[in-house]
Amino acid sequence: MTSSPSLIELWPGQARTLRAAPGLRLRVWSGRLWITGSGDPNDYFVAAGQTLTLGQGLLVLEADAGPARYSLIRPAAAQSGLIAASRRISWRTMSDCISR
Repeated sequence: MTSSPSLIELWPGQARTLRAAPGLRLRVWSGRLWITGSGDPNDYFVAAGQTLTLGQGLLVLEADAGPARYSLIRPAAAQSGLIAASRRISWRTMSDCISR
C-alpha cells in the first residue's frame, strides 16, 4: 500500500530548520525553496518538480519569492528496516500467543 506524501507549506520569508539524516530527500511540489546547510558552502534553489538529496546535518529552508510546498522522502533502506522490525515484533507476539 502506498500513501500520499505529507506536504509541508512555507510562506514567503518563512524559514524552517531541519536536521537531515543521510539519504533523506526533499521534493518540491510547488513554488521554490532556498536551502542552506551547516558545513556546506553551497546554497541550493529547488523548484517545483525537483528533488534534492539532503546531506547530513542542520539545514535551513526558506520559501523563495512565493509560497512553496514540499515533502520529505525517507531512504528506502530505512523504510524497509522499519517494516522488517515491525514484522519481527509481530512474529514474536504471535509466537508468544501460540506457545501459551
